[in-house]
This record gives sequence, structure tokens and C-alpha cells, in this order.
Amino acid sequence: MLIEYYAYMVRSSTQYVCPKNKTPLTPLSPDHVKDLNAKIACGAVRDITGELVVDQLSGAFYCAHSELIYQIRCDIPILFYAEAISLTGLQASPEDVTKQDPGKLVGELAFWIGLRREVDNLFLRGEPRYKNFMTNHLNFDLKNFDGKRVLDIGCGPQGSLEGLPNATIRVGIDPLAFSYRQLGNWNHDMDYVCGQAEQMPFEDGYFDIVSSMNSLDHVDDISPVIEEIMRVLTPGGYFLLFTETHAVPTVCEPTVFSWDILEQFTQLKVLYTKHTEKSQWDTPYDHNDPTERHGSLFSVLQKQEELSS
Repeated sequence: MLIEYYAYMVRSSTQYVCPKNKTPLTPLSPDHVKDLNAKIACGAVRDITGELVVDQLSGAFYCAHSELIYQIRCDIPILFYAEAISLTGLQASPEDVTKQDPGKLVGELAFWIGLRREVDNLFLRGEPRYKNFMTNHLNFDLKNFDGKRVLDIGCGPQGSLEGLPNATIRVGIDPLAFSYRQLGNWNHDMDYVCGQAEQMPFEDGYFDIVSSMNSLDHVDDISPVIEEIMRVLTPGGYFLLFTETHAVPTVCEPTVFSWDILEQFTQLKVLYTKHTEKSQWDTPYDHNDPTERHGSLFSVLQKQEELSS
């Protein structure tokens, strides 16, 4: 029997709900739990990576709509790891966690695999440059992360939030999170969510700080991504942006925009911005140079406090 689907669940008040269809979940009967544990003990259950599941279930929840069982594995506020197992045990096609072009996802993964071959142990520790992007290049004090809930969009597999040890919650969302597990990132001191930025499984206003470090041009549809960023950010919270501007789309970077992209964040106020030449982050971008080329945009934006009625 194969585990068909792996996702985060969102808790609405005290009710567990399916992350896809929002159907309320009901506790699985003790007999069903016992039956699943027997299959696990016999080595009959594998996870999405093909590895045997060895941990016994202490309890599980059932979605009547999808006929899947969700196993709670790691409890943190709002979010829950979950593995789904077919009640019937029949092998079925896994439900897609993303609607992105498979060719794009393959290209993204190929980039990281190639980089791993060049640099030993690349994914076994947090990459320090992310901390540099989020602080020095954005003129943003590291202390601003203390006690905060932080989300990194399109996080990649390098432990992008490990440089923020005093943040209370560190979550990275990426459509390739499952594949990144095979690159050796599962020991990072942060949580990975497999999902798309266009439809994130988080409650409104949950995160104090949201970041996008060179990922905004990788999304398929930027408008819903911007809406989602503004939705999950708490009033008074910060959005930290580092992105490249370019005029020609590619397979892995299908979205193109210019320096005026910040105008689309209608609920956010721009506190800081910096334009540099691509990959020369201390060299100001020369807007008087007509040469068509990439640039790098750094910006700190803040969500405006809600007005009381």
C-alpha cells in the first residue's frame, strides 16, 4: 500500500480540515488504526519518496470527500504535517500538489542537483547568503525577526531561514519540497511545506514576516501570488523582496516584470528599495544605460494596520 498524498493541513479553530477541499476530517476508528499499524509493521506502507514507513500511528483522521486518511506527524501552531493513506489500500494516481508545468519543475530540480554535484554537503547546512539578503542588502535589522513567525516563498532546499534562530516559527513553501527531501535538507531547523504561492495553506494574517528571495519571477501567475502574500501577512508585518527584473521569460522564470512591480502590492507601503546590477548587489543599477539587461530589486514593504471602524 502506498501513501498517496503528502501535505500540510490547516486547522480552523479546533477542527481539522482537508488542505485541498476544506472538508472537515473525522477521527479514524481504533480498528482502522490497528489495521494500518499492522500493515506498517509488515513493511507494506511506503511514503512518497518510496521509503518504508516504520513509525506506528497513534491516531489518524479521515476525509470522506477524498477517501483518504491523514496521519498527524508534527504539531505546530496552525500547520500540521500529514500523510494520506488510501482506506482501501488500492494504488491510485497521486493527487497533484501543484498544477505547474512538469517541465518547469524538472528544470528547477535539475538546477539544484547540478549545484549539489559541484559543492559537497551543499544542502546539509543553512546557506548564509540568505541571511545576508534578508538583512544587509535590505537594510533590515536581524532583531526584527526575534519572536516572529516567518514564511519564505519559493524557499529552495538550502535552509533559507536557518540564519534566523530567534524567530519562533520558520516555514518555507516550495512546490518541490518533496523532491528537496532527497537532497538532504530534512534536518534543517525550519519546516518545509509542499505547495504553490498562488494558493498557500495558511490562515489570514498568520505570518509577521514574509520573504521572497529571488523567487517571484519563478511563479506562473504573479497576481494571485501578490494577493496571497498580502493575505497571509499580519497587519504591520513586513514583506522582504529580492528579485530579478528581466524582459524575456524562460522555462524556470516565466514571469517578467520591471521595477514598478512594487505598485501591485496595493496594501503594502514601501519602506526601502534598492536597484542593483544583476549579481552585483553592491553596484547601483545605471538606469541611464539603455542596454537591455537583468537587474536586481531589493525592497522592504509593510502591510498597513487595519483601520478601526
